[in-house]
Amino acid sequence: MAKVDIENQSITKVEDKKLSKEIDKALEEVLPNYEEVQKAKQLYLNNDPMAQVVKDRFKESEDQRKEIEQRWLKDLRQYRGQYDPDVLSRIHPNRSKAYIRITRTKVKTVDSRLVDLLFPANGDRNWSITPTPVPSLTSDQMLLIQQQLQQSGVQQITQDMFDLAVKQVAEDKAKKMGTVIHDELEEMGYRSQLRSVIHSGNLYGTGILKGPMITLTKGKQYQQITDESGTQTWKMITEDKLLPYIEAVPVWDFYPDMSASNIRDARYCIQRHKMTKKQLLDLAKRSDFLGDKIKKYIEDHLEGDWEDKFHNTQLREIGDRSYSPNFNTKTGGRKYEVLEYWGYIDAKELEEMGATIPDNYKGDIEVAANVWVIGNYVIKAAVSHLNEVQWPFYLYYYDKDETSIFGEGIPSILRDVQELINSAFRAMLDNAAISAGPQFEVNLDLLSEDEDPTDIHPFKVWLRTGEGLDASQEAVKVKQVPSHTAEFLSMCQAFESYADEVTTIPKYMWGEATPGIARTSSGLSMLMGSANITIKDQVKNFDDGITSPFISAMYHWNMKFNDDDSIKGDYNIRAEGMSSLIAKEVYSQSLMQFAQITNNPVDLPMVKRSTILRKIAEALELGDQNLVMTEQEITANQQKQAQQQQQERDFMLKVTEVARQYGISPTDMVEQMRMAFADRQQMLGQAGV
Repeated sequence: MAKVDIENQSITKVEDKKLSKEIDKALEEVLPNYEEVQKAKQLYLNNDPMAQVVKDRFKESEDQRKEIEQRWLKDLRQYRGQYDPDVLSRIHPNRSKAYIRITRTKVKTVDSRLVDLLFPANGDRNWSITPTPVPSLTSDQMLLIQQQLQQSGVQQITQDMFDLAVKQVAEDKAKKMGTVIHDELEEMGYRSQLRSVIHSGNLYGTGILKGPMITLTKGKQYQQITDESGTQTWKMITEDKLLPYIEAVPVWDFYPDMSASNIRDARYCIQRHKMTKKQLLDLAKRSDFLGDKIKKYIEDHLEGDWEDKFHNTQLREIGDRSYSPNFNTKTGGRKYEVLEYWGYIDAKELEEMGATIPDNYKGDIEVAANVWVIGNYVIKAAVSHLNEVQWPFYLYYYDKDETSIFGEGIPSILRDVQELINSAFRAMLDNAAISAGPQFEVNLDLLSEDEDPTDIHPFKVWLRTGEGLDASQEAVKVKQVPSHTAEFLSMCQAFESYADEVTTIPKYMWGEATPGIARTSSGLSMLMGSANITIKDQVKNFDDGITSPFISAMYHWNMKFNDDDSIKGDYNIRAEGMSSLIAKEVYSQSLMQFAQITNNPVDLPMVKRSTILRKIAEALELGDQNLVMTEQEITANQQKQAQQQQQERDFMLKVTEVARQYGISPTDMVEQMRMAFADRQQMLGQAGV
């Protein structure tokens, strides 16, 4: 079926009176009793057909997602250092339950490395906006450029000159658009939200960013005004302002079309919200929500309708919070379940549900709709506000699973090795505990009745009995259990090495000292360069899944909702996380090689050494540390050295002149002065001065 977005078309319900008459007529034919007719009619009206479609698709995704949820729960327990219940039940109560949290170290390492690369400390953007190769401007803008060229004194405007001016105008507009988007991202807490997305992607395999959505805020700013008396004062001005907003969506609340292996091929995406009564009433105040339905539902369900899913109870158990062992129970504490549906709905289906669809969209055309459902009520139905963007959800994968819309995270990849490390470490601790002291075999028949075999202390005297053959038997035998700590420790180290290979996240990535080649700075640099290959792959995944599509959506959002025409134009969006990482690495290596090549007496006078050092510091993101002197500081330092050298030359001239007067060589005179100075220092020292 063809998929289109209907711009500025509203989905409206058929008049209640008309619908009521049709229901009455249909029910009266099969139900002669009036009261039964009214009950059936009310039941039908309270079960919105569109709401049922959304709930059916939610249930479909929920059922198909359960196996993946089990994997996520294992991932989270593994990250937090907790055994799965079935594993814990098989460990003897008196055996070690130690858990070596290698997984957490790996996840945190990739988290910090990605954040550091995608959001450099110097504040550089990991994306750019540039005009298209052939900028598209309006006829009025073209005319304005021509007038500006004429006013600048150009006698004859050539095509190249005009094209260059058009390109400059387009670049200025693109730069303004980039600045606006950058400011909006800062206000939305873009970096903070993406930290959560990155962590979710590395932990569960999938990180989800939602946006840009529309929010109406009260913008406040001070403006200088002049009152009636002519006095200028500052006054707080409040005005309504449309702003974009974003949020990091937990994987637990995201229910996509599980039949798709890519979000672009999904038919729908649903987000499950857990809302308080106040949050629902805030929605009721908005013009795009059906406030009467929301208020009626709250009145009918004062205690809420939230029911925990299985994973909700498991998450509380993992978090060591009180939980109910039975799921599907109302443990939300006056909370409500709200389903936010984004997906394509057949125009024919919408018409059958009671929606008014224009004639030119009837048939097999699908409408991209946003539907909110609470209980059996539709509380919002609208078309997508951005017809250039398919879904407002953007996914970052740590390792894309080609068979599923969800990816695989570090814990899942590391699962087997983590279990091997835990098993070896538990065995080592159990062996160390049992071999820490001797084991005693006691023959109670040969001990005196007053003897306590558990009372063991230095210089103890054992009282025993026995005659004949029994007298030759030992009443207490000491047995020593051999220690295998070295063997177990060797196994643990081997498994840790396997963990580095399986995840391609070596120890030196998080700063742990590594013997061998990593002991030298050049060797460590080479190893880090090799390790960055994996990180580059993750940066590319993030650029493709988040940066490029999301910044493009921000561009389309501003083209549609921003009132400033000076920023609008035909632009290309480019993610620079991967390219900047590679370029920075190559650039820094080239600078250091150039510095080494020119570090000789012949080349030094011909190169700007301070500029090279400054560029190296910037490439290593140390430019804000003031490690290299400024040109003014270098000039002042050179002048100071020149003055000192001049003073030394003046002093030697005076020494030479005095030496000539006394008929001695300047060298002998300097030596005598040195000896006299040393004697004076010695005398002052003896005098305690």
